[in-house]
Amino acid sequence: LPDIASGKLLGGFAMTESGHGSNVQEVETTATFDPETDEFVINTPTMSARKEWIGNAARDGHAVTLFAQLATGGENYGVHAFIVPIRTDDGEPAPGVRIEDCGSKMGLDGVDNGRLYFDNVRIPRENLLDRYASVAENGDYDSPISGSNKRFFTMLGTLVGGRISVGAASVTAAKKSLAIATRYATVRRQFGGADGSELRIIDYKTHQMRLFPAIAHTYAMHFAAFDLIARFRDRTDETAREVETLAAGIKSMASWHAIDATQTARECCGGLGFLAENQIATIRRDIDVFATFEGDNTVLLNLVSKNRLASFAKGFEQNLALTLVRELTSMARTELIDINPLTARKTDEDHLRSADFHLELLKLRKHNLLVAASRRLYKRVQQEDMEPFMAFSDIQDHMMAFAHADMDHHIAKTFADVVEPLADGPEKDALERMRQLAAIDTLLKHAEWYLTYGYISSGKYKALRNLRGALLGEIRPDALAYIEAFGIPDELLSAPIAFENYVGREPLKQAPRGERP
Repeated sequence: LPDIASGKLLGGFAMTESGHGSNVQEVETTATFDPETDEFVINTPTMSARKEWIGNAARDGHAVTLFAQLATGGENYGVHAFIVPIRTDDGEPAPGVRIEDCGSKMGLDGVDNGRLYFDNVRIPRENLLDRYASVAENGDYDSPISGSNKRFFTMLGTLVGGRISVGAASVTAAKKSLAIATRYATVRRQFGGADGSELRIIDYKTHQMRLFPAIAHTYAMHFAAFDLIARFRDRTDETAREVETLAAGIKSMASWHAIDATQTARECCGGLGFLAENQIATIRRDIDVFATFEGDNTVLLNLVSKNRLASFAKGFEQNLALTLVRELTSMARTELIDINPLTARKTDEDHLRSADFHLELLKLRKHNLLVAASRRLYKRVQQEDMEPFMAFSDIQDHMMAFAHADMDHHIAKTFADVVEPLADGPEKDALERMRQLAAIDTLLKHAEWYLTYGYISSGKYKALRNLRGALLGEIRPDALAYIEAFGIPDELLSAPIAFENYVGREPLKQAPRGERP
């Protein structure tokens, strides 16, 4: 452990294969127990079974935690984790181990990613990580968790911490990019008013429309990420499934938001945002992989929707689709939420700014999309006799829409829960403006859905759109304060365009010959 902590002994997490990434249950690498030698024999049977994108593998790693199909006594017990050395003490590949570099990447080129192949690599029996299962000297298999499906998903719970880390890192990336772009926007001037002076670009409404909602959603993601960290720290057996669901959803939403926000920040800085020294281009390049790292976002949101549906089911069953049809049939026919016609048309400002109103509409969309998905599932399985897996696949667009709606509501509620108990004063007022902008912007993104089903009138849509514009003006005087609250030290912000002297109005001083000003 001291060598691991100091960086002297480096390892990798060897789960993903060329042929299986998200579908970990079907990885092809084998770990066959040999009772005569009390060893597991690790093999890569096909090219699609090679371990891919393994951190520290290509250059520095000494061992990996390898996920492989455990076989003993002629039976396969599914995916388990093993410690497998991949290098000798002198840094050469271990016997039977073949190592390749994955090659140059779109970003994160400083990160070592490698491929691994195993040819009859033998490891001691105790190298099986046996928290959830063990193999005796005679080859007998034992696990305290009944059922291979439940055991597999219990083991996959170890991925939750990584997804939380990626979600939090995504929020940090968005903060830094938007801080640079906002600071630049307060000093960069372009075009002018009647008096001939040039305006700061942050004073243009189009610039505010691009930057301020992105900042508001970053605040919302910040509070959602820290709420998730607290839930993860305090999790119990009863709450573990909910934490897993939120980790999948927030990782997806936060990484997609960071990619979009960083691209917006880059464009808001013009050509200077494209320069490597101004950091945004590097951030944008490096975080692109977050959309698939630690789980493909689309697959993870399918996990969110299935877990939410499964919360209606009893127990941990293999055939989730049939269980859900049984549990949801009655409520799917009767529990669509409607909205009062007066509420659909109400446009007074206090109502439009209200957290209760925002959460009501977001919850309505989440719930009704869940009901719509369950109805479609029921129709395909019960009436059309469709195989359950294909039924789920056939309604994936509805499942995805529901998962997005579920996370939109959760993120907005987390933000509201932070703001509501604060003592009245400037801090609460500032956070409330950000909360309102994030919530209203989310509602407007889905205005077509609300208008189609009559949950808001066209007049209410226009009032919400006008209020979003008004909020931009309210936020403008405190724009710098909002991004300073991210707490990023200047030496870490580091982008030259984030500092006033880069485009200041002071007379230019001649630099000494041969030196850059």
